[in-house]
Amino acid sequence: MKRFFTKHKNTLFVSALTLLSFLLGMFLLGQKDLSLDEIATALIVQDWNRMLHIVTFTENNMWLYYLLLHFWQAFGTSEFALRSLSVIFATLSIPVIYLLGRKVFSNKVALLAILLIVVNVFFISNAQNARAYALVLLLTTLSSYFFVQFVNGFSETKKISKKYLFLLVLCNVLSVYAHLYALFVIASQAVSLLFIHKKQVIKSLLISLPITGVFLLPLFLAPSLSGQPTNWIPVPGIRNLIGTYLILSDDFPPIGLIYLALFAGFFMLSFSKKSMKHVFDTSNWQRKYMIIWALLPIVLSFLFSLFIKPLYISMYFFICLVPFMLVIAYLIDKIRLSWVKLSLVVLLLLLSSIRLYGWYSASSDLHLVISNNTEDWKGVATFLTTQTRSTDAILFFPPFVQENVDYYINKDHMPLDTNREINLQPDIYAGGTGYEQFDSKKLQSIPVHYSRLWYISGMYTDNAISDQEKQINTMLKNNYTLARTVPFYAITAYLYVRK
Repeated sequence: MKRFFTKHKNTLFVSALTLLSFLLGMFLLGQKDLSLDEIATALIVQDWNRMLHIVTFTENNMWLYYLLLHFWQAFGTSEFALRSLSVIFATLSIPVIYLLGRKVFSNKVALLAILLIVVNVFFISNAQNARAYALVLLLTTLSSYFFVQFVNGFSETKKISKKYLFLLVLCNVLSVYAHLYALFVIASQAVSLLFIHKKQVIKSLLISLPITGVFLLPLFLAPSLSGQPTNWIPVPGIRNLIGTYLILSDDFPPIGLIYLALFAGFFMLSFSKKSMKHVFDTSNWQRKYMIIWALLPIVLSFLFSLFIKPLYISMYFFICLVPFMLVIAYLIDKIRLSWVKLSLVVLLLLLSSIRLYGWYSASSDLHLVISNNTEDWKGVATFLTTQTRSTDAILFFPPFVQENVDYYINKDHMPLDTNREINLQPDIYAGGTGYEQFDSKKLQSIPVHYSRLWYISGMYTDNAISDQEKQINTMLKNNYTLARTVPFYAITAYLYVRK
């Protein structure tokens, strides 16, 4: 028995961490309501024809995930069921990360990396999110593994491996269909070719890029590409870069400071030797690729957002978590004193456990960027069902608030007459085309027909619709008196009585 454990200890350790990843992902999975984005996902995938219409004309991202989740609904449409697919993708990524880390660095680095990733709140939060992030993490990690295998295979055999090249192209195509940010990972692979001094390898990889592009044509030729799904994204600044670093560092400042100290100490040591060749063993192109993969998506997205069009969202850099944590594990492994190394790992696990407690308990004191609180759509739906009169009108703003509240009204079969809801601009995820204009005439007619009005207002970041909110507020001020305010998480219900 002892010999068995000694022989298979790595396999057992990876299996144990994979199981732990699954259990942490499933823990309290259905406890909270679906978030705004998750409800958008649920509304898109619930009907096949609507899904095809939306991805063709409105939503140019996450096509593969929507397709898979549409069929996954056979297992149910509860919060637990919808999110469980992401848990499976995240769990499957753990052994792939290990294989990649072992190939690029060492067995110890790979094991340490997956240990730290499994308890990373950025990893867990996306594993419990009914969005495409866990899927794109799995596919980009697979892509990078096949990328490294392809180049290393040529170094060992002097032959081009069509198998790994095919798998690389396949994973790259699928990853982009899962999330457009995967294009940055492909760009990282292309940039890393500068450090690969093998003409046949470079030629094969350069040929694979247009082949990848051909398979992505449906995505880039779809009318939805010219839509406006990112208009709500603001121009980023230094604060956004800091936020990105924090979420990669477990969204916990103590861990972020430890990682900064690791980077600073290693680079100072390297510079003290007056030779840059020691930094990350730069003779090894694979480690250069890890650094490029960790940094290039952030840098390119930031510059693109500054000079062309804002698209910088810190949460999207989940695609950088794997190389970031592999580099961190490598830096820890470089510490020579074993007791210092062990103490640091124990400290990091302790801090990660504290941050995970904050995640599962939805504590407002233990998060900076990643929150486990979702908008209280179900609470609003229940409130309107029990507290409104049959003659009251209900006005929602922005439009998605109505669709999200109605999602829970319909899902839980609540006895609320939705005919009293005033729809000023249908939301695209619940049947709207995305081209309807804000109905100012209907807005001005409300006081004529209703003496009591419930105004349900949700938080939003799109400055383009602020003028519409001003129109609503002007109408309310001129015709109604505020009689009651009922706060929910990220939503507020106002009762107005006609003057």
